[in-house]
Amino acid sequence: QTLTVQDDTLKTQTITWTQDLSGKSFGDADTTLAATTDSSLAITYSSSDENIAKIVDGNKMQITGSGSVTITASQAGDAEWQAASDPKSISIAKTAQKIVSSLGSNTLLPLVKSVGDFDFDPGAKSVKDAAPFPVTGLPITYTSSNENVAKIVGGGSKVRIVSGGTVTITASQAGNSGYQAAQSKTFTITVNEYYMYTDSVAGLEVWLDGTDINADNQAE
Repeated sequence: QTLTVQDDTLKTQTITWTQDLSGKSFGDADTTLAATTDSSLAITYSSSDENIAKIVDGNKMQITGSGSVTITASQAGDAEWQAASDPKSISIAKTAQKIVSSLGSNTLLPLVKSVGDFDFDPGAKSVKDAAPFPVTGLPITYTSSNENVAKIVGGGSKVRIVSGGTVTITASQAGNSGYQAAQSKTFTITVNEYYMYTDSVAGLEVWLDGTDINADNQAE
């Protein structure tokens, strides 16, 4: 328990702060705080947890995460006025995100690849699920339904073709302190496997001079 001792020879000042700070979510614009005091002295603001919301530019609340936080308007007093404070408890919600294609489509289109293709990033990305749908910057991770056809490498960010067949790839984003987990999305990859004789590709050329064609540090 904290005991505050006031000098009763000083005037009592009252902070008035009727501003509604409910309904806030991660990603909202900074909010200008608008407390006043009958002493006309300057108000200062503080946050109980800067990982959820912090004070910037002296009188603006900037949301940095989600959860419960207390923002306090204070006035330290002077030779005429007693100190005063007014706390507000605020709940900051996480923001919804969604997974879209590299072009912003809600559908991840099927792909066609060939055995021997290089590892690749399918290009899915996370955006805030509200117009204008800004990119969140959170990484997409992938899983494979059949690692005998295609497996995931690069810490979950790239697909490596293994053999011919069809495989389903799932794109996921688990969320963080500010964003909810995104709904996972899937797409298929059909992998073609060509043969050097009956299934040869027209115009295919083969080097037999030991040149490293595919940059695998092996002579062809």
